[in-house]
Amino acid sequence: MNKSNGSDGFDLCDLPDEVLSQLSLLDNSQYYIRMIMGALAIQYQFLDVQRDKLLCSTLHPECFDEACYPDTFKLQLLASLITIYALFGFYNQSEQIACEAAQAGNCDTKLTRDVRLSATILLVALIRLFQLVQTESEQNAQLSPQASQAQLQSSDEDLSESESEEAEGLPLSEQEEDLQTPEEEELDIPTT
Repeated sequence: MNKSNGSDGFDLCDLPDEVLSQLSLLDNSQYYIRMIMGALAIQYQFLDVQRDKLLCSTLHPECFDEACYPDTFKLQLLASLITIYALFGFYNQSEQIACEAAQAGNCDTKLTRDVRLSATILLVALIRLFQLVQTESEQNAQLSPQASQAQLQSSDEDLSESESEEAEGLPLSEQEEDLQTPEEEELDIPTT
């Protein structure tokens, strides 16, 4: 909150406490709105990235590389967390106003309804955050078996290459011994 107004030259501390409290509430509200606007800008960036990815993958599939784009999950997560932070602030404000009104003897149903609505909006934002994280986890779980399979195939290829390289350095008779089947090894049948 600004302590003085430079153009008029008065000090805000000279104002009554009720006015200072209202100014503080308004300043906090502006702060939370700026936070939500920042979250909206991040969401806009997410949509822009999604749009670019869609166009590039459709128009130029041969050169499309998803790794060239920012992680959209991180953008969505950041926007959601900032929004939830601001919504918590608004919820606390509405709860504080309702408590102050109740202490003053004013049990306004509008104020209690505002608190409930703020809590509902906050709950919806938390559910959306949970769904976002859950969707990302499910996608990672689906990619994990595919990545593991690719890694196993790569390991098998590396192993077979190293075995063939080792066999190339052995004399022919030792290479043939390595090619014996398990049954031949048990029976100790020489291969020629």
